[in-house]
Amino acid sequence: MNKKLLFVTLAFLLVVYLFWVNLLFPLKEKAPLCQEVEVNIEGSEKSCSLLTAEQVIAEINAIDSIPLKKSITGFNLHHIEQQINRSNALIERCNLYFRSNGTLCVNIHTELPLFVLVVDNKSYFVNRKFQLTSTNQANALAIPLPVVYGNIPNYPPNNGSPKDNLKAKLRQQELFEAISYIINHPKWGYFFSDYYIDASQNLYLSGAVAGYVVEIGRTWTNIKQQLNNLDLFLTHAEPKFGPNAFTKLNLVVPGEVIATPRLLSLSKKAAESITIASPDEEIEEPLPQNNPENITQ
Repeated sequence: MNKKLLFVTLAFLLVVYLFWVNLLFPLKEKAPLCQEVEVNIEGSEKSCSLLTAEQVIAEINAIDSIPLKKSITGFNLHHIEQQINRSNALIERCNLYFRSNGTLCVNIHTELPLFVLVVDNKSYFVNRKFQLTSTNQANALAIPLPVVYGNIPNYPPNNGSPKDNLKAKLRQQELFEAISYIINHPKWGYFFSDYYIDASQNLYLSGAVAGYVVEIGRTWTNIKQQLNNLDLFLTHAEPKFGPNAFTKLNLVVPGEVIATPRLLSLSKKAAESITIASPDEEIEEPLPQNNPENITQ
């Protein structure tokens, strides 16, 4: 009798123990499966037109394969967000998360690229952080953006010694900063849309609005002063010769603007030297020249 009572008591205590263990320490739920991917792209109409949901999914898969119909355990959302934010020039920020039903939600906020870089028949979007994202020619021409092309410093990258690579990278940074200054300028950003770098790394600006070519030269860190000189020159030259009087304006020599007349008939009228002056100084009056090919400022 005592043995039977002891057995019943132990069985009862075991049931109570299992009940409390299950109550205090419930079984860990099995991780849900990834059922589908939902991509939401936000931003301006122009910036959104450059990016598709298929491109976003392809970029995620290139970093880490989306676990469709598989457990979401081990899929590092934070790592993917960091990689996309660092590498894609069209994306200002992205956010990834899973819903309770297993849907992978990808929220993308786009930004309009600063310009298109074309080199060796390849096209890239470049944003304000100077991040590059490759694109095809059709997509690059989908919306009007400034175009930078020619002999770009540090392209292709890492093709020399570490010292040479660093030097080329700094030159590229100087170039992009100069172009960024022009594009964001309220006046010159409207004037110029094409930026060409020749084999000697001279920078040339042109555009349909400007109607002429501006040679900046190999030094790009003085772009602000060079454009101030150009503005001062045009302020005094255009009233005399008209807004479309020149084919080329050379700003390479500090403090000078060398202007090439568009028509030979203009060269007779424009046989003079215009010297840049500060705002409180006067512009020199016309001086006779033996050779009226150029107007030298």
